[in-house]
Amino acid sequence: MARPKIYFAASIRSGHDDQPLYATIIEELKEHGTVLSEHFGDANQTSNGEALDNQAIRDRDKG
Repeated sequence: MARPKIYFAASIRSGHDDQPLYATIIEELKEHGTVLSEHFGDANQTSNGEALDNQAIRDRDKG
C-alpha cells in the first residue's frame, strides 16, 4: 500500500518562533506518510519567514 501524502500547514511569514515545534510535528507525521511540506520545519528560515514572495510560495506549494 502506498504511503499517504501529508501536507502540514503553518505560518510562513510569522511562524519563525514556532519552527522547533513545526519540526517536531513534521518528524512525527513522517512516521505516518510522506510530508510534502517539510519546509515549515526548516531552521534556516529568517526571522521574517521565507524570503519568497506570495506567488513563489503558492507556486512551490502547489507543486
